[in-house]
Amino acid sequence: MVPSSTSPGPRAAAPRSRWSRLPVALLAVVLAATAALGVPATAAAAAPRDSIDVEFVKLVNQARSQNGLSPVVHSADLRRLSTSWSDKMATGGTSCRLAHNPDAWNQLPSYGAASRTKWGENVASWTTDQYSAQDIFNLYMESPGHRANILGKDYRFIGVATVSGSGGCAGTDWNTMTFTDKVDNPGNVVNAGGGGTTPTSRKVAFKSMANGKFVSAEAAGTKPLIANRDSASGWETFTMTTTSGDSRTLRAMADNEFVSAENAGSAPLISNRASASGWETFTLITNGDGTYSLRAQANNKIVTAEAGGSRPLIANRDSVSGWEKFQIVPIG
Repeated sequence: MVPSSTSPGPRAAAPRSRWSRLPVALLAVVLAATAALGVPATAAAAAPRDSIDVEFVKLVNQARSQNGLSPVVHSADLRRLSTSWSDKMATGGTSCRLAHNPDAWNQLPSYGAASRTKWGENVASWTTDQYSAQDIFNLYMESPGHRANILGKDYRFIGVATVSGSGGCAGTDWNTMTFTDKVDNPGNVVNAGGGGTTPTSRKVAFKSMANGKFVSAEAAGTKPLIANRDSASGWETFTMTTTSGDSRTLRAMADNEFVSAENAGSAPLISNRASASGWETFTLITNGDGTYSLRAQANNKIVTAEAGGSRPLIANRDSVSGWEKFQIVPIG
């Protein structure tokens, strides 16, 4: 445990910061740096803080560039975790006190980072609208623990979220920065506007947890999708595109057509569309065990490898169990 330290800040605030390093066990002991920073709060109106989060990411990457480090990518999945913790602080879950998320390491798999081996967290609070992103970032950089996270050479992804307090925590903004070396879906990134995602595509294969087989666009896409292959090649490869948030489209490499939840989801999935709209859009669900599920937007049902994978994929389930889980395997 590293002892507390004090950092100078704006003259009017004289803020204090504290930092620590915590060993985290995951198969082996991983050193994960965490840091917390506080600025005294006074009453002020709460407001959404998307714009300040975008500025924080810019400042982090400017600092990394100045120190010869590669930029970190603003992961939409990590941002969801940071939002969850900032919201908890902002709504009284920590008695309106600045605190670290004590379960962040264990929560990361549920927020798109089951593959992480290193993790760090910065948290901060300040009087709403009394400090700019630059002010807070300067304080972060003046504190060794925060700086170590921001300039962590192994980190490749960040999730930033600032939430304005409500109830007894009103008048204070609460910020969480989550850092990891890996995420499970590198293409799920936050756009410049703060809350959405940039349309990105990657080639993937889907392995069904129902039977351990890869999903195939059978007969070069002329038959419904079914999990019946031991390995992935042409028919088992799909281009998965992030359209917005957790929404995805799938284009089968077998015939270059989009996968559709045919007949508003009442028929099996098949790759037969030249363009994507409602039936061809799916919501990606991140499960707590590192697997994924797909919810068809055509009928709001979850895709299943029916009959333990012996029948075609179809969107007809209300909840996730074994047949509705898939591993997403990057191709190329």
